This record gives sequence, C-alpha cells and structure tokens, in this order.
Amino acid sequence: MKGYIKKQKRWILKLIVLLTITQLLQCPTVKYNNPPDGANGILMQLLDTIMATLAGVNTGNELRVVLIGNPSAITEGQSATVQMKLSKAIPSDLTVTLSLDNPIMKIDGADKKEFAFTPDNATVEQSFTLAALADGNSISETVNLKITGVGLTEQSFSISTIDNTSEIVQTVIFTGLPATITEGQTSIVQVKLAKEITSALTVVLILDNSAITVDGSSFKIMNFPAETGTVDQTILLTAVSDTNSISETVNMKVSATGVTDKTFSISTIDNTAPPPVITVSNVPATIAEGQTGTVGIKLSGAVTETFILTVTSGNASAITVSPSILTFTPANFSVDQTVTLTAVQDANAVSDSVAFDITASGLNKVNFTVDTVDDDVMSISIAKIFRVLNGGIGSISIGISNQPISDYVVTLTSSNPSALSISSTSLTFTPSNYNQSQVVTVNCTTPTAMLYELTASANGANPQVVKYFAFLPWSVVFSES
Repeated sequence: MKGYIKKQKRWILKLIVLLTITQLLQCPTVKYNNPPDGANGILMQLLDTIMATLAGVNTGNELRVVLIGNPSAITEGQSATVQMKLSKAIPSDLTVTLSLDNPIMKIDGADKKEFAFTPDNATVEQSFTLAALADGNSISETVNLKITGVGLTEQSFSISTIDNTSEIVQTVIFTGLPATITEGQTSIVQVKLAKEITSALTVVLILDNSAITVDGSSFKIMNFPAETGTVDQTILLTAVSDTNSISETVNMKVSATGVTDKTFSISTIDNTAPPPVITVSNVPATIAEGQTGTVGIKLSGAVTETFILTVTSGNASAITVSPSILTFTPANFSVDQTVTLTAVQDANAVSDSVAFDITASGLNKVNFTVDTVDDDVMSISIAKIFRVLNGGIGSISIGISNQPISDYVVTLTSSNPSALSISSTSLTFTPSNYNQSQVVTVNCTTPTAMLYELTASANGANPQVVKYFAFLPWSVVFSES
C-alpha cells in the first residue's frame, strides 16, 4: 500500500509540472511573478532589433565582417567589448570602417574607427569597445553600427541603449545571438537582464520551427533570481541537419513579466552538398574547314551517383561532335574526357559560328561557341551559248562557284559599250539562288572589224574576260581569254 501511495504521488507531481508548462505555452501573455521595476511601473518595449553576429560561421562566398559578442543593447554608462574578423582570407590589405549614426554611443571613444586587415591577419580577431553614454533624458535610443570597406559586403547592425533612469523596467539582453547557423552547427548565446531585479523573474523562449533547438528543445524556461539578473546565463542554439536542401527561418519568441513580448528571427544555412558543375577547358576559338579541335569536359565536385552528359552542336552541318555522350561516375568525375569537334568541308564560302550545349539531368547547362574558318574561294564561271552571233546577237551564261553569306553582285563591263552592248551590267546572286546561272544577251552593232572585250568581275573573285572579234557586218565570233 505504501508503494502504491508513493507511485501515485509521483504521477501527481508529474501532472502538476506538465500542466504548468502547458499553461506557459498556451498563455504566453500571462505575466509570471515579478512586479514592474521602478517607481512608476513603466513598461519598456523590447529592443526593436537584436543584432546578429555570425560567431565564426561563413554565410557564403561573399567577404563580410564577422562580429563575436555584439550586444543587442547596452545600458547607459556601460560598455561592451566586441571581437571582429573577416569571414575569409583576403589577397591584399583591406581597410574596414565602422561608423555610428548616433552620438549616444561611441566606438573606442569616437563616432567612427578604421581597422586594417592584411592577408596574414584577415581571420584573426580584433577588439573594439562600444560604450553607451549617459544622458539627461529617460529615453532608450537605437544606434546603427555600419560596416563598410572596398570589396566588402556592407552590413548594418542596430544596437539599443537602455536608459539608466530608475523608471525603466528590466530588458532581456542577448549577446552573440546569430543571424544564421549552418545545419549541424551550434551557437552559444549569453542571456541576462539589463538591470537588477528585486524578485525572481521567469523568461520563456519559444521556437516556432524544429529546424533550430534551444538546449535540445523547442522551448526554454529561464529563471533569473533576485539581485542576479545581470549575470549572464548560457543557452545553446543548434541548427538541425535534415535531408532537404532548404535554408529555413526560425522565430524565437521571448516572454517575461515586465517585458514586452519580442520575436527574433534566425536562419539556417543548409549543409547539403551543392551539385557538381560541368567544366569545359581548351575550347578552340576557330577550326578551319576539314580540320578538328578538341575540348576537355569534367565535373568540378565530387559525386555519389552517375551523370550522363550530352554534348550537342547547334549546327551539325558546320561542326560535328564526337563522342556526344559522356559518362561520369564517382571514380572518374574529376578526369577530363576529350570531345573532338570537326569543321565540315562544305561548298559555300561562309564561315559559321556554332554554339554547343552540354546538358545532364540534375546539373546546370553549360555552353560554348566555336567559329569555322572557310577555305573556299569564290570564282566566276562563263558558259558560251552561241559560238557565232547570228545577226550580231547572242547570249552567255554566268554563274558563281560557292554560296555567298549575303547578296553577291557580279559586274559586267564592255570595252566599247556603243559597239558591244549587254542586256545587264550587273547580276545579283543570293544565298538561295547562287547555284543557278544567269543569262546575258550580247549585241554587236558595228560593221567594222574590231576586237572587243566583255569583263565579268566580283569581290573576292578573279575577273573573267570574253573577247569578241567582228569580221563581218552581221557576224561575230568570240573566245575566252
């Protein structure tokens, strides 16, 4: 019977604890035991913005300043020492400028200060002191700390001053609260009250997303005893590793008697390995017709699966690809595979620009361009239709040897237009009709025996000359030069 009673007592005790926690979670606006501090019981809004420090976590490839121990608020007349370093190494010296937009706060006694970083000390912490000056009013103010530098991601952090007049109630201060935490990593945060309290105070922290935990849970109940509220207590924030590749935002709500509820946002940085990148090397700028060139293709990052890459020519009639299918596995992903590009020998006189695409499921498409160098030379051809011009009239047929890139004009010139006339002095060949000869009528009108010439010329082609000899009033024979 005694054992049964003890067991019942334990169950009752557990039920009481469970009901208490449930009440705190369901009714966060209920105030918890501590009366307002100060003569008039004035409530003060929690800080508008709690500054995020990276605490050594690199948020990406951009160069930025990492602050360690940056306070969300400083009580007037008090100061805080902050550590500063760069997020990654730098190739040359860099000057970082810190400036404040409100004289109520100073950096090492000034409104602005410059820090010198070199390639040797880029990730070595440098210290500076932020001091909140005491003034005659009873207002808590917000100061923006701006960080700038050439090539540096500009940052701005808000820090509040806490007025030290007796009417101001306690405020919860977080030191080292990060803006981001990489999945699988932790961040240590210090929590305290802005001023001493005369009776115990309970502060409740509640997270709205399981992507981050506080001391391994979704909530934390913190007790600050009387007269020790300004002593730091430590909490541990952990970003949970998950299977997705999404960075998430977690809101942490802070509630306490005498303090206005406040919510702070913290983001996770996903630690899923990025997909590999297709890389292409030794791409030739040009390939002459009938010649070949090669490119190297590989993946930039380690892979755990097989990737099939397809290389496609945008104009296979100008440049062909071999092989067009490449297979990369975890064993050969970093080894260049060679693809041969062949410039096709064609009949036109046009140099082509060919775009190539490399694609694979799950990877970003990569493209490159290669130009062909045409080796064909344009020439003019003349076909004689009549050997003898009956009555002084006959025809010739004129053509060109290759396809032009645009309209191509052949000019016809008579050595004596009044004696030897032609029906057209210019012929235009287009990329679509270049392979069709054009006919010109020749008319000899002189009865005098004489030698005449008809010249066909065009840009890039050797001129062609046809000679006509009149020996009878109405008959002319001709021959090519």
